[in-house]
Amino acid sequence: MTKRCDLGRRNHEIIRLRTEKTMTLDEIGKIYGISRERVRQITLGSGVNVVKMRKAYLQEKILACPVHYTFAQIEEETGAGSALIYETQKSAGITKEVVRKARFYLNVPKKNGDECQEWGGYLHPKSGYGRYAVIKPNLQYAHRFSWYYEHGDIPEGMCVLHRCDNPPCVNIDHLFLGTMADNTLDRDRKGRQARGERMGNSILTREQVMSARRLKKENPDLSFPEIVDLLGVDAAPRTVSQAISGITWKHLAQIT
Repeated sequence: MTKRCDLGRRNHEIIRLRTEKTMTLDEIGKIYGISRERVRQITLGSGVNVVKMRKAYLQEKILACPVHYTFAQIEEETGAGSALIYETQKSAGITKEVVRKARFYLNVPKKNGDECQEWGGYLHPKSGYGRYAVIKPNLQYAHRFSWYYEHGDIPEGMCVLHRCDNPPCVNIDHLFLGTMADNTLDRDRKGRQARGERMGNSILTREQVMSARRLKKENPDLSFPEIVDLLGVDAAPRTVSQAISGITWKHLAQIT
């Protein structure tokens, strides 16, 4: 009776190994000191569909993985192939959009009262806005994704504005919708319009403009090419002339 129980436990373990592990018949036979053919007979004699059971086992492991995992991570974690991962996730309703949303929130810090939640991913070097992905032309920046995931599609032509005036913030409570005109008004009211060195095509710095104006005021006879040489800047005389006269850099007060 004991021997029969032992054989029963062994056979059960063999079936489990065939189901849960990617072990060959030879590898299992070596563990229990039996032939490859005997392992096959035990498996077939059990009446268990090993292929079906293994698939169900792998699918259970796939669905236990965090939603934000990549296919490569799931493969490493479960030993399942990409085709089965795709089939399993599709059947469970785990779409690309669901995965993308889960990955988005990996970059959002835990909410702490009414404080800003600053995007933990890539930040635009000039604007400071977080950037997540390019799904369509009007859905690239992190704060827009935050609004989209909370409220749905952003109406065509509408902007997502910050009450906190903090570009990397994705706290949904700090965001509101507005028109392009609202966005411009909000930007100007908060003094965020691009000017001076913040202009993408700016050649001169604030210090260079002030130095140029000072040189011209103190030495009216200096030509603009001479001022360029004295400043040592890589700029056309016309650029320096416009900065000195106030055609450009209007926001800087003239030297009196």
